[in-house]
Parts: sequence; C-alpha cells; structure tokens
Amino acid sequence: MIGLYQQVGLAWLRREGRQYELDGHITGLNYAVRDLGRRRWGIYEGPPKHTTTLHWAVFGVPLRLIEYVLVHEQAHATQPSGAAHGRACKRQMYLWMPDWQRRRTALAEVGRHAWLGDWNPRSSLRSCPVVPLGPRVRDGRLRSCPTRGRTKV
Repeated sequence: MIGLYQQVGLAWLRREGRQYELDGHITGLNYAVRDLGRRRWGIYEGPPKHTTTLHWAVFGVPLRLIEYVLVHEQAHATQPSGAAHGRACKRQMYLWMPDWQRRRTALAEVGRHAWLGDWNPRSSLRSCPVVPLGPRVRDGRLRSCPTRGRTKV
C-alpha cells in the first residue's frame, strides 16, 4: 500500500509541482515521496540536494491539503535561507494560495487525529483523486496511518 502511495504520489508531485517551478523561477528541483517520520508532512532540502519531499501518508488526505503541503515546500525553494526567509516564504504562499492559513489549520487537525490514532484513510481517500482506491482499501481489510504504519482492521 505504501508503495502505491509513493508511486502515484511522486507522479502527481512532479506534474503539479511543475507549475510552481515555472512561476517561482525554480530550476533543477528534484522530487521524492518517502516516510518522513511522525511529525512532518513535507520538507524542502536546499542545495546541493534541492529536493521537495512529501510524506507518503499525505496522499491520504483531501487534495486541497496535499496542495497546501506542496505549495509550502515550493515556497521554501524560491527563497534563500537567512533572516528574512520566513517572511519571504509567507509572501510567496499568499501569492500562490491566498487561503493557505485555513488549509494549514485543516492539516493540523488531520495531524492531531493521526497522532491520536483515529485518522481514517479510507474516508480521506474517497475525496482524494491522487491515489486510486483499490479493493483492499475499499473493503476495509487494510489501513495505513502516518503514525502507526500498516495495520489490519
């Protein structure tokens, strides 16, 4: 199941990230989808790696929240690190996604549920066109959770 999230998620990430690369004048950016632990949905690693990475589990939340994570990490890629980095990233976020703060709040709520163990990827996947539903998810035999990994239901 995690492999499916990674494969389909990476294809989506490359396709959707391209528009922000062009708009933000970002060149040579790499993408990855992997496990980032329990506390991060995504990271941007500056040069020499110059990589935007999303946690595989983010592809189980609604599309508007996945887009927020992508835009957040892409904003980091447009700005050099330094004292004004945070303000510059927020300006870029407002340009690309004016409702980013509402999406951040919604993602934090999803994260809190994941941390408490009541996150249900089956209901999240139904509203997310990024990862197609397979029979093992649809009939409830297998669950994935960003905090516990794969567990049988």
